[in-house]
Amino acid sequence: IGWRNSYMLMAVLMVLATVPTVFGPEPERQAELPRSLRDAVLLPLRELATRPAATGLLAVVLLYKFGNWFSGPLTGVFLVAGLHFTPADVGVVNKGLGIVATIIGVFLGGALMPRLGLFRSLLAFGILQAASTLAFMLLALVGHHYGMMVLAVGIENVAWGMGTAAFVAYLMALCDHRYTAFQFALLSAFDSFSRVFLGPLSGYFVEHAGWAMLFLASALLALPGLMLILALQRRIESLERVAAP
Repeated sequence: IGWRNSYMLMAVLMVLATVPTVFGPEPERQAELPRSLRDAVLLPLRELATRPAATGLLAVVLLYKFGNWFSGPLTGVFLVAGLHFTPADVGVVNKGLGIVATIIGVFLGGALMPRLGLFRSLLAFGILQAASTLAFMLLALVGHHYGMMVLAVGIENVAWGMGTAAFVAYLMALCDHRYTAFQFALLSAFDSFSRVFLGPLSGYFVEHAGWAMLFLASALLALPGLMLILALQRRIESLERVAAP
């Protein structure tokens, strides 16, 4: 349908996505509105910074998707320029199947989290996220193979969705109920820092080491975040108890 119509379609879908927000019910318990800049910004920052193990908890936010951010932005380039799949192939598989697989992963992760708990979900789904990049490493070694591309995209996006479910729950558990909006926005932006920082580096890495090594490096870059989660087990479990209704 062309680029113009594609962007028009995306704009329409984004407008439709606002409908549930507009007509959704307001929470029964309204948060107290901040009366000054200090109440809106400084108090939430101070509350977050003065928690026990605050540095480690914030480091988990930065490192949890570190490996995925290293290779993820280049996946489309890898499929088109590296393996010479057509844009139509990439659109159908990487975008179409990928979105469906991500949604499945989010629902699967959400269904498993009440049984596993926050700590074990972060750890297990984080391991899956790291391992899923190795499917793309295998694809890089195999070469242009449509079935392998479908498998790699499916595995990676299901694992991404499961990891996202656990990660969002972790961000929500970190937020104090008095400052939820500011703290959640701050933590989400903090997560994006690693994506912005790693994006340019991954391009240079591919140029010198190749695609297969890029995905191997992505799996290895996930290890510091997983080790930090293990080190903070008791603190993360205490977050879950506080956040529970």
